[in-house]
Amino acid sequence: MPLDSIGDQLKSIRRWNFIPNKNKIFLVLQAQLGKNELIIDIIDGFFHENSSMKNGKSDSGLILVTDRNIFLIKSDQPEKYLSFKRDAVTINYVKNFSSIAVELRSGKNDYSFVTLLSESAVKNIFSATGKSAVIESHYDGKLKVVLDQSIAAVQNNEPREAENSSVRVSDLLYSEIKKISKRLDELRKIIPDAKFMEMYCEDIYTISGLCGMTGRELSDNEMLFICMALSVGEKNSGTGAAVFLDEVMKNDSFPLHIMDVVNLRMDTIISGIGRMSDVAEKNLKSIEFLSGYDIEHNSKYADVMAALFYEYSQCLMKADGVLDGDEEEKLKSISGLIQKEKHINSTLTVKTEEDAENIEQVMEKINELVGMDNIKDEIKSFINFMNIRGEREKQHLPVTPIMLHAVFYGPPGTGKTTIARLLGRVYKALGLLKSGHLVETDRAGLVAGYVGQTAIKTDELVNKAKDGILFIDEAYSLIPENGSNDFGRESVDTILKRMEDMREGFAVIAAGYTEEMERFINSNPGLKSRFSRYFYFNHYKPEELVEIFKKFADNIEFKLAASAETRLTELITYFYDNRTKSFGNARFARNVFDKIVQNQADRLASVKTLTRELLCEVTEEDIPVKEDFIAEQFS
Repeated sequence: MPLDSIGDQLKSIRRWNFIPNKNKIFLVLQAQLGKNELIIDIIDGFFHENSSMKNGKSDSGLILVTDRNIFLIKSDQPEKYLSFKRDAVTINYVKNFSSIAVELRSGKNDYSFVTLLSESAVKNIFSATGKSAVIESHYDGKLKVVLDQSIAAVQNNEPREAENSSVRVSDLLYSEIKKISKRLDELRKIIPDAKFMEMYCEDIYTISGLCGMTGRELSDNEMLFICMALSVGEKNSGTGAAVFLDEVMKNDSFPLHIMDVVNLRMDTIISGIGRMSDVAEKNLKSIEFLSGYDIEHNSKYADVMAALFYEYSQCLMKADGVLDGDEEEKLKSISGLIQKEKHINSTLTVKTEEDAENIEQVMEKINELVGMDNIKDEIKSFINFMNIRGEREKQHLPVTPIMLHAVFYGPPGTGKTTIARLLGRVYKALGLLKSGHLVETDRAGLVAGYVGQTAIKTDELVNKAKDGILFIDEAYSLIPENGSNDFGRESVDTILKRMEDMREGFAVIAAGYTEEMERFINSNPGLKSRFSRYFYFNHYKPEELVEIFKKFADNIEFKLAASAETRLTELITYFYDNRTKSFGNARFARNVFDKIVQNQADRLASVKTLTRELLCEVTEEDIPVKEDFIAEQFS
């Protein structure tokens, strides 16, 4: 096959630009491809580790698929490759957290290759060869890769490449930066506070460190991408970032001299990544801030930022063209951090017109919530009680005492924290609490590790909750079922004393599973006498979970195709029918939503022209399957 023909085919494949050691791989293909052999596509990624491959070298590489053969090629040793006739190979694939493990079987030998490409992309590539991929739902981690056999050798001289591949890779990064810039511009309109963009830049450093960008020399494309992501956050800050962005954004691709600007910021970027990597407990301040903002405004901007950071991390890991066996764990770690921050209780509250809202406005917010009819009725009943009590006071009639403390019991993900926040606003609107704010905690936040400190730690949280609500999640863990006399009882005694001393201006809500909370309340006579209001939170029904999902989708203008909605309902119904008490309800709906966002992004990755309709449409192909979810994802 003529050299130009091979070169032209490879240049037309976008992923080719991310493959390291392309020149030597090109020589292998030049020597081994047959006359008129058509290159279908390539799958980039890394070979699954086993004991025989721990040689200190990169395990990145590719599967190259032609209309006749399948080639397995390691980037660092391309001359030691394997090739198979397509009809002689059985192809299976299995899904990991954020990747696909491709298993190729030839005779008695198994070969495993892991890629970050989507399931549909991998399936399409192998389908083009006439081989249908077989789905396997469990990955046992025992597949083998044997690439040490020298099948053929090629000359060591490298051909001169016809173009600067670094520039082409940077052009791909440029399209991602444009998306980041657009999303941040939208958030700037909502939250003009410059401190928010400072949080964003700190988070870029944190995520870059988690992507493995610390403690080593960064490639030009990695530096370029990080620098651009930071500059987008620094726009309108009065720094040189605005000039930098203007220079780039007025071009259809990155100007070559931009690297001179990037190099000037290199030391700052490296030190920033190192500084955030040294922080023991990682957090993403911008998502934490937006989570608090969302709670106050019933919005979903934390979802937007979460998707931005996840896509940034994927693109940054691919920027140097090398994928290795650590990518899966890195992405899993980043995804876990993002999810934690999305659900965390933000201490950065936003002051709004809600400071002066009346009870009708609060009830409007409560009535907008999906389901929970019994909870809404309980709150309405309490408001009725307060109205009648007020009338009795006006007529100087005796009144019963007001009890603000409550027990929330039921499965996770059923809106207990959300209702606790809204109940605080009800109390405030009724004049029962001055601020109505919520301080959320659990056993870890109340109990210290040694004698005398638990009471101090508990007192500090109670003081923070003054004029508001102290919300104790999994409160039953403060008194162990085995009756052991641990420090949790000291915390309970301290809270009971403060409840007695602060009869007004303070409320406690204890929450947890039904049976455990009944045991907790009955374990101490003081608890039973101080909690008089009980709210039961039931599992959401499948149709309610679908409605909750649609609220997430509406926030980013996702539209479900009819077939996609049918499949989504079937998926949710399956897990609802097989639920245990730890079924995550709305959290599970959010997990499904997050997975669909990623599936759609993977499906559209190879589409050259993206219209608004394509970006907003969710198809049946985007809906995850049952095997995508494991037990710990339900809660």
